[in-house]
Amino acid sequence: MRAVTTAPRPRGSAGPARAAAAALLAGALLAGCGGGADPKGAASSTPPVPAGFTQASAGELTFAYPSGWKAGAPPDGWAYLAEAPAAGSAAARVGVIKEVPQVPEPKVVIAGASTALRLNATGYDRGPNRPMRIPGATKAIRVDYTYKTGKAGQDAARGTDIAVVYGKSAAIIRIAGLQSDLPTDLADRIAGTVAVRT
Repeated sequence: MRAVTTAPRPRGSAGPARAAAAALLAGALLAGCGGGADPKGAASSTPPVPAGFTQASAGELTFAYPSGWKAGAPPDGWAYLAEAPAAGSAAARVGVIKEVPQVPEPKVVIAGASTALRLNATGYDRGPNRPMRIPGATKAIRVDYTYKTGKAGQDAARGTDIAVVYGKSAAIIRIAGLQSDLPTDLADRIAGTVAVRT
């Protein structure tokens, strides 16, 4: 289904969604988006890996996820993907999206991802931008959202996107899946392991 492939695990070309995201990003840049960062910067130590978690990395980004999850082939534009074993395709996953605007403002980085989800995910409901301290990052913003998935769009799903800016690079850590397989506290624990190697 379209909501399953575009919200938690995009595949192939996004065509109209990319064009809309580009238009939104251009508008955001012209409007002079700002803020969302701790003026003192983030601490440089890497968070400890929780018991029962596996540490992973994609370039300079490090994070951890439950040890039962398996790394798989990431979709186009992604640098890493790990998924919870499940019969369905939308159980739970974490990944690193590198095909994002390489700009120094996480609000702009997250705007493109949010626009693509809004255009393609059924019942997409986005929370506010929340500044986040990521060790080693210049700036970071977290956005939590919900959407529907499944054959009839009746399965409740959730996601967390973390836009991380570090040096001259930017990426999004995406944590998404069925609410039954990805409770809020698990998404929070995964988000708490994100860091940039310095």
